[in-house]
Amino acid sequence: MDTMIEELLTVARAETIIEEKEPIEIADIATKAWQTAQTENASLEVTVGDTATVDGDRELLQSIFENLFRNAIDHNDGPITVNVGTLSQARDGFYISDDGKGIPEDERNNVFDHGYTNNEDGTGFGLSIVQKFVTAHDWEISVTTGSEGVRASKFKLKRMFSNTVIYPL
Repeated sequence: MDTMIEELLTVARAETIIEEKEPIEIADIATKAWQTAQTENASLEVTVGDTATVDGDRELLQSIFENLFRNAIDHNDGPITVNVGTLSQARDGFYISDDGKGIPEDERNNVFDHGYTNNEDGTGFGLSIVQKFVTAHDWEISVTTGSEGVRASKFKLKRMFSNTVIYPL
């Protein structure tokens, strides 16, 4: 019940317009989010380099990472590795991936829908919150799963407009 209340409050806050952005080191925010998410039975690999930064709202960005980390852990059995890395160029965006079972193709179009879940203990708010926070940053998010025979999920966060800056120092 506490989780649902917390997520409802986060949904209400999700309509936030970001007025001021600050440079945030991707490795730093990913590590902090990992420490606050329930990450037992999982490991984190950050391969962005110490100088990859993104201009954004620190609290919302940490919530994005926490939700994606929890999603990877909650929807996989056994130990998994979650990886945070930059797209081809750090200024283009970053990704969060895992080596878990992946998201079935018929569910990928629904995962960002408010209330959608395939987990009986889930609220279905986590990824819809992520999408709202991503949109508030003027970014876009997409999800893919590994090619045939490869299990994994990958969430790519890409900048959409020139006023959102993702760049190495």
